[in-house]
Amino acid sequence: MSATGTERGTLWVAAILPDPERAVTFYAELFRCEARETIGADSSGQYFSFSLCGRDFAAVGSEHGVPSVPARPTYIPAESAETLA
Repeated sequence: MSATGTERGTLWVAAILPDPERAVTFYAELFRCEARETIGADSSGQYFSFSLCGRDFAAVGSEHGVPSVPARPTYIPAESAETLA
């Protein structure tokens, strides 16, 4: 899978939610992007990637059967962790 590349690196946003199919419908319409399931049918969870102009930029996944607080991790580019501290 490719992710959105920038001059400084890769930016990727993900959300782990109890109802990923509902979120996919919402975000695909909001951002006018394509969404596709990117995890095998033999998996216990769901994972969908979003793409715009042929480039992946985000994902929504399920909790894999374990209830949890919804999470929205964001991954940003950095030359080193020290520069972010």
